[in-house]
Amino acid sequence: MTCAHCGREIALGARFCGNCGAQGSDPAATTVVLPPEDSDALLARLRLVFAGDYEVERELGRGGMAAVFKATEVPLKRTVALKVLLPELGLTATAAERFKREASLVAGLDHPNVVQVYRVGQVGGIFYIAMRFVQGRSLHSILETQGALPVPAILAILRGATRGLAFAHQRGVVHRDVKGGNILVDADGRISISDFGVALRAADVSVTAAGTVIGTPHFMSPEQCAGHRARPQSDQ
Repeated sequence: MTCAHCGREIALGARFCGNCGAQGSDPAATTVVLPPEDSDALLARLRLVFAGDYEVERELGRGGMAAVFKATEVPLKRTVALKVLLPELGLTATAAERFKREASLVAGLDHPNVVQVYRVGQVGGIFYIAMRFVQGRSLHSILETQGALPVPAILAILRGATRGLAFAHQRGVVHRDVKGGNILVDADGRISISDFGVALRAADVSVTAAGTVIGTPHFMSPEQCAGHRARPQSDQ
């Protein structure tokens, strides 16, 4: 089976892609699946749907569940990151529930080291989250282009990331997908944790079924790989 999101082969019997982490099959999803839209088609659709509210400029990136666009919030003339649930997933119960849960969890995390959420909604059949736009790069991108970083820089990044995660943990939220791509460094050196797309409240036992593997394979804790419940320690 081939992953619908990155095109790599998924091992026989595997429930997620070993390359991008997207689920190969979702037994909890409804049977309605739309064909994927390419970047240009989705951009044109968003510009039409959000006309008057947001001026959507360009796509910044996408994962297995959502795409992120740079946009301007028209009334406030504020630059935002607009995260939208990929339309081909928008009609599945699991994808919509996970996206709404992310919005709910992150909206309650007001901290300098967590990407701030401005607005959550649904328009024209598209679920979206408007967030603070971070003018900078991900840690993954920095390491790819610069290689190993000096120890002081590493310590500064770790301090910022752990402060954001500690704040989330204190409020009962486990990220479950901490990796370089979700640690952002802005132009002033401020660190922000992003993408709570698979986050979970530590006290919530109803969202993820036992034995379900959630996260990006290369960065998952042993308990996540085994399908056990993730705890704050899983983010370390």
